[in-house]
Amino acid sequence: MYNVDEEEKHFYVVEYKELIFIFGVFVFIFFALFPKDLIKEQIVSKDTDYELSMTYLQNLLLRDPSNESLKLILAQKALQKGDLTLASNLLEPLIKSQDSKIYTQALLLNYNVLKQKYFQIKDEQEKKQLKQKLFSLFLQIYSNKLYDNDLKKWYEEAVFVNFNPARYYFVQQLIQKDPSNVAYLKDGYALAIQNKEMQKAQYYLNLLIMYDKENTFRWITDKYYLLVQEKKYAQAESLLKNAPQNKKYQDMLAELALISKQFNKASKEYMRLFENAQTYKEKKEYFKKLLSSLIAAKKYKEGVALAKKYENLFIKDKEMRIFILKSYLGASQTNEAKRFSQKILKKGL
Repeated sequence: MYNVDEEEKHFYVVEYKELIFIFGVFVFIFFALFPKDLIKEQIVSKDTDYELSMTYLQNLLLRDPSNESLKLILAQKALQKGDLTLASNLLEPLIKSQDSKIYTQALLLNYNVLKQKYFQIKDEQEKKQLKQKLFSLFLQIYSNKLYDNDLKKWYEEAVFVNFNPARYYFVQQLIQKDPSNVAYLKDGYALAIQNKEMQKAQYYLNLLIMYDKENTFRWITDKYYLLVQEKKYAQAESLLKNAPQNKKYQDMLAELALISKQFNKASKEYMRLFENAQTYKEKKEYFKKLLSSLIAAKKYKEGVALAKKYENLFIKDKEMRIFILKSYLGASQTNEAKRFSQKILKKGL
């Protein structure tokens, strides 16, 4: 009797066996003829099925357990999927490899593994210990120049582990590639100052003045004080005179004349500022600097005349009364000091 079920069963069993045979032949031909490096490249690819590629790699390792290249690929794949324990176990012996390429790649991968672990740990003490390991590992990578060409990444890692020599090195390279990047310029400038590299600091300041238009005053002011610190007074004056109009730059020009001991010029600058001052507080500060610059320039006659002219403006201010008295005495005008003292007493001040 004809049995349809048996016929179908027989048909599918035969088909399944044939399918296995064909697949086996295909796999054999694929691995026999296909370049191994290309196979590895496909496995490492993020688009490759994780379980399938891991199974394949583990099977290859069973056949060749000493193959460091395979272990490295397996560790890389494990890291991609967040299997940090497996990645660590595989990388531990590879860090001691005699093969320089394997050693370098293993070290870089291990850094990435430890950093991922760092952000998963909750315990602060453990984080602190792991951060120290990351610092040591980063120092090893940086000292031996094992980093790749991803400057932005290694700059960020230098910031992360708080290692300023590397941070400064990488930010300088980044600025060379992108001299208009304000964030890099700010960091480069700060680190140049820290390293007392004033020429580089000025270079970065010039770029900041050019590109960071929102903070022009800050960078011009910083450059001014940098030039004053180096006693480059002519350059400092030129900087201020060519800067955009700003009352604070006028103050700094007067200050510069005083710092550079150009007392005649300082007195003229402060006189102009004093006369244009709008508030009592401003007038007080400019008057003190004006009178001091006249006395320092040994223009005693002008200084005394100025003090007498504005006595009444400041007589109710104790600080200014004392200042004017000292100015008279500094100009060897004891009679004027006596006269002013009596005037103060008469007013009951």
